[in-house]
Amino acid sequence: MSALARYFEEEGIPTVCISLVREHTEVILPPRALWVPFPLGRPLGAPGDPAFQADVLRTALRLLERPDGPLLEDYAHDAPPDDDTSADDGGMACPVNFDRPVPEGDGLAAIEHALLAEIAQLGPWHDIARRRRGGSGVGLAAPTAEGAARILLDLVHAPTAVDARLVKYACDDLRTYYEEAGGAQPGRLSSAAMHDWYYHGTTAGALLRHVHAVAAASADPAFLRLAQLLILPRTVLNADRA
Repeated sequence: MSALARYFEEEGIPTVCISLVREHTEVILPPRALWVPFPLGRPLGAPGDPAFQADVLRTALRLLERPDGPLLEDYAHDAPPDDDTSADDGGMACPVNFDRPVPEGDGLAAIEHALLAEIAQLGPWHDIARRRRGGSGVGLAAPTAEGAARILLDLVHAPTAVDARLVKYACDDLRTYYEEAGGAQPGRLSSAAMHDWYYHGTTAGALLRHVHAVAAASADPAFLRLAQLLILPRTVLNADRA
């Protein structure tokens, strides 16, 4: 749509886009775009919240009033967690243990050990998800979740040795792997439960807090931007600070 917007504008039709992948929009640079920090497939935020969705649309449409361009603005709010339980069919479901592996020892080495064990634990569920979907969304930074995890671990070990864009892609890969694996379990988690589980109940979530701390302490503007918008949702940062 970002590319099509240019052609529409050449014909005198004003356009505004809603972007879910900021990196793509930064390259294409449509005349006007609003980047939203929502999951793929949800450009207006959580379902069933018309007031929030209308605010996203109003914010995007207000860009039509701007004379300058090309424009790429960031939406200022995270989507509220939804209470979607439509995935629950009310039938029997075998219990699945998604408990975080217990780290052996202290520090980053313990997190690394527990994280790799956690990824392996989710492997059979991710295999099911991949077969059902005919593929996986993992692969932006590395072909496997373990590879993405090692990129993030490398950043924490040696902050200047890893590219900021690669870190963003590794964060996306890791979250995609967990969401695909979590979504394959019987009974299926609602999106709100999935969000809470990933950021507050997994070793991956614990690692992301270390990654965020490194990015926030960096003098590199690219890493500072990651810390502000792209590693942890604002809702998680606010909860951690409370």
